[in-house]
Amino acid sequence: MKKRISMITIAILWICSVATAYYAGSNMGGFYPEFNTIFPINPTYEEVGRYIDEGKAYVNACNNDIQTIAEARDRAIETINNNVNIWKINH
Repeated sequence: MKKRISMITIAILWICSVATAYYAGSNMGGFYPEFNTIFPINPTYEEVGRYIDEGKAYVNACNNDIQTIAEARDRAIETINNNVNIWKINH
């Protein structure tokens, strides 16, 4: 019974994420990984330093993703424009 409920819950969550991506106009499949490193309780300076380093790594990865998305967008625009221009020349 628990397995069935779990499977139904997973299916519903998947459908919701796909629907969100579709209606929001996203190519990411409905989610983007959040920064999920937990800040330690009463941390040492070393732990705070590691936390900051992990945050910087996450932000750098986000910036790389943004750059990759922008490049893919620009290639798509160029392809669309080229194809439309070729079509215009032939009609």
